[in-house]
Amino acid sequence: MRDTRYLSGLTPLRGIAAWWVVIFHYEATFGLLLPPRSSMLLRNGYLMVDLFFMLSGFVMQHSYGAQFREGLQRQALLRFAQARFARIYPLHLATLLVLVVWQAAQWLRSPELAFQGDFLPAGIPGNLLLVQALGVYSRLTWNYPAWSISAEWYVYGVFPVLAWGFARLPLRWRLLLAGAAVLAGYVLLAGQHPEGVLDLSYRLGFWRALAGFGAGMLIYAGYAAGLGAGWLRRDWSLGAAAGSLLVLLHLDVPDAAVMPGFAWLVWSAAANEGRLGRWLGGRGWQWLGDLSYSVYMWQYPWALALMGLGLLEFASPDLAAGTADGSWPGLLGFAGGLLLLSQLSYRYLELPLRNWLKPKGLKRD
Repeated sequence: MRDTRYLSGLTPLRGIAAWWVVIFHYEATFGLLLPPRSSMLLRNGYLMVDLFFMLSGFVMQHSYGAQFREGLQRQALLRFAQARFARIYPLHLATLLVLVVWQAAQWLRSPELAFQGDFLPAGIPGNLLLVQALGVYSRLTWNYPAWSISAEWYVYGVFPVLAWGFARLPLRWRLLLAGAAVLAGYVLLAGQHPEGVLDLSYRLGFWRALAGFGAGMLIYAGYAAGLGAGWLRRDWSLGAAAGSLLVLLHLDVPDAAVMPGFAWLVWSAAANEGRLGRWLGGRGWQWLGDLSYSVYMWQYPWALALMGLGLLEFASPDLAAGTADGSWPGLLGFAGGLLLLSQLSYRYLELPLRNWLKPKGLKRD
């Protein structure tokens, strides 16, 4: 049977991670908000994608792991695929179509400036098929953030097999072997980047997603077994996990060293039974998490729209200078518009299409 309990403590983490990625991209495009010499807290925002992957692995194992424990039944596989397609594809398609229409409008005005660079027509089929994180292209194309949706889609494809194999192992071996595999994966991934970081997308995006997803499944095994429940359910554990992560990101420690902090955060947020958990279960935090996918997917089209209207100007940050040259009021204006757009998208596009396409009787996940 599928476990239908909703883990409300994890939903706000999605919202926080989505907005952290937005701020990271804003800094990379419109100017630094914090001098890198004083703090790398915002510049390490790309790691929030790894938190997304970890959350996804945890939630998928919680929601669907039991279905595949005894075998890979055709009906269960089809329902799982239908549910994941309904969750991610409609909004991905909508944002891609908006960018294609935007480029077509550009072509009508200035043919020589449209469908160039990252917006080549040759990139459209790959984005439609969600293969842009599989090394098909030599750069990010069209809606840049959608690379992680591509990576996660193909991890969904292997998840039933992982869940089935995971259930065959005793808990002790499950934790040891899976933990070693995840850590080795992060070390190998970091070794593929000249700076030793996990900021990998179009070439190794699938493997980055698989590492995070596997970590989430591993954390869930410990959570389901009740390991450390006596202290993980307490507020101090969740608070310490969040605080330590802020310190690690601020100090710019190696990316692989941040992953245990993410694991602690996810585990504590799921297990918490204190005031923090009840606070995070409030309507405002849940709303922030519900909008996270729309926020994440609309951030790039929204930035292009504002640049096209002359309301924002591209300004590649000078990291060597180490000075903050971005605008906090500009960020607030950008974020306010994106929040409104995301609310409209969630209410009138994402949620209706998801409910229409998902299997009957499926609750939220």
